[in-house]
Amino acid sequence: MKTRELLENDFSSMVKMMTQGIRHINLDPKEVEVAHRKLAGAQKKQCFNNAFKALHGPNTKYVLGYVFFHNIPIEHAWIKDGDEYFDVTLNPEDQQGYVSVIEFSLDEIMPYVNKFHSAPSLYDINRFLGK
Repeated sequence: MKTRELLENDFSSMVKMMTQGIRHINLDPKEVEVAHRKLAGAQKKQCFNNAFKALHGPNTKYVLGYVFFHNIPIEHAWIKDGDEYFDVTLNPEDQQGYVSVIEFSLDEIMPYVNKFHSAPSLYDINRFLGK
């Protein structure tokens, strides 16, 4: 089952519920098509740092959202390069779909990375921006 079908089956409500505590950033949840892009040195279970390492140039964005795996939404990070989305950690063919919640430029997330020496999750960046 693809994400569109999952969202039609009340998963949009689930995403809204999971992000209801995020108040300091404007969210724009939407289903996106994601391809795989190999990243040298990418590590399993390190999607936030892998996506950060994959950023290059002004047209690349750091994307935070959810990947659906066995109908379970898991917070995840990937990149947007121009108009295309790429996962540098997981193989999208093994996933059921992606919901982008927010996108950041490198300049927008650098204050967080400089302070904490790691790339942010949705809840981390929300707390950071709320201070």
